[in-house]
Amino acid sequence: MDSRTFEKNLDALRTVSPAAARAVEADTAEPADVQFCEARSGRLTAMYTGPDGKPAHMHSAFDPEREAHKFAYSCAPAFGKWIVWLGPGLWYGVRAIKERMFHCPVCVVEPDTALLRAVMRRIPLHDLFSIPGMRVIAGDTAAIHPELEAMRAYADPARNLIVFMPAAQRLPAAHRDAAACIRNALQNLPRDLDPANAVRPRAFAHVDPSSFRILVSANDRYADAVVHTFAPAGVIVKTIFDFADTEAMLAFAPSLLFVFSANLMRWPDTLPFMRGIGDKLRIPMLVWNMEDPMYFPDPTARELLMKTAHAADLYLTQSAQYLDVYRSAGVEAVYLPTGARPDMAGEPAPPGERDLDFSFFGFWTPWRKAFFEKLCAFLQDLRFRLVAPGMPPVEFKDMIRRTRVNLTALTNCDVTAGDHWALSDRVWEIPYAGGFLLQDARKHAADHFDSHEIATFSDAEECARMIRHYAANPAECARIRDAARARVRSEHLWSHRMERIMELLLERELIG
Repeated sequence: MDSRTFEKNLDALRTVSPAAARAVEADTAEPADVQFCEARSGRLTAMYTGPDGKPAHMHSAFDPEREAHKFAYSCAPAFGKWIVWLGPGLWYGVRAIKERMFHCPVCVVEPDTALLRAVMRRIPLHDLFSIPGMRVIAGDTAAIHPELEAMRAYADPARNLIVFMPAAQRLPAAHRDAAACIRNALQNLPRDLDPANAVRPRAFAHVDPSSFRILVSANDRYADAVVHTFAPAGVIVKTIFDFADTEAMLAFAPSLLFVFSANLMRWPDTLPFMRGIGDKLRIPMLVWNMEDPMYFPDPTARELLMKTAHAADLYLTQSAQYLDVYRSAGVEAVYLPTGARPDMAGEPAPPGERDLDFSFFGFWTPWRKAFFEKLCAFLQDLRFRLVAPGMPPVEFKDMIRRTRVNLTALTNCDVTAGDHWALSDRVWEIPYAGGFLLQDARKHAADHFDSHEIATFSDAEECARMIRHYAANPAECARIRDAARARVRSEHLWSHRMERIMELLLERELIG
């Protein structure tokens, strides 16, 4: 063990959760009835006295890491949702679940600060503490409610909260109290949604929305957006992960299967499963592919892509660039880009509160790394932030509004294409949240925005010049930002996309 393990852990904890760090520093006692020992794999584990007075293992006595990974991969992926983990023990499970659900913000609650301190002395956790979206609450239940409020967690208790309890619970009374406090705190947090970003009743034409049910193939941020746009009209939306088995899904009697093809590329077994449900119930299956241009150069991925397209009753593509390719393969694809989700609503921040010159949010891919190495060489004197996925929506919006120039470039959805067409979610979300957007030049940017509504660049050198220009000219930024925001609110909300989907389903007599 590194002699500075505790100091490194504490420094990292101070950065993300200062209150938890103070609680750990204040509690110098040894944890009661806990003995650290080696598992058969050689990894550290612990024994404790259970509520029945008998000794018990806090983790596996054989291989705690393998046990944690097995548990994490048995869970349905929940990208974009909050995970509240109560009682982390030696943190094997937290690490595994963060690897499994890397998009998810994770809040760890540990009522036993003495145990947390002892673990921090023995196990390196500083890298885990430093992952975007990680928060820690330590101490008694009085700390939980104000800490969660301070995080301003986006939490829909019915869909957006997962509480993992340890299999063997130490301090059962403290854990019960903490669990009750977590649920109460999250029930009372405001839901940060735009009520105007909802499907209007007229979009259903003669279909009764209160009897319309949608089954979604994923439970990620897109599935949440489907819920939040359709639910105000009375539509019931469920994901396949909301049901214990296929029979329960069939009993739900959906009117529409809503499939995100980006998920199918990761979990291809979902396609025949959803098609089977559609055939049994004789209902349409909609497939919306949000990343298809990037898959065309790979023969294996392209084969699955076309298989997915042929299986759909209505197939939507993220880019019009390949409509002819689909049609030549016998697929009547329809172009539909993404839009601004309800939880991304916001207002511009006052100019004095913009303390970052530029920022970028996205996966750190090799092509983006090369671009930013070149870009940052031109901008060494400016303040910037590069953020990987995992930041909760509220924090993401705060960063957008704090930043003078929000940059989006080399979107994954078609980075392999020779000339770029498709747009990322952030093209809609940044203006909607009240930020100024600087976008790499793409055909669909010109299709959806007038020249006075968007700023674009062609390479890293031009991007650097434009960042300097706009960072120094807030009035010009405000004019472009406000025009772009007005355009998004009038034409490019998520609700506009859902209404277009309803229009296509009705036109083709797939519903009704």
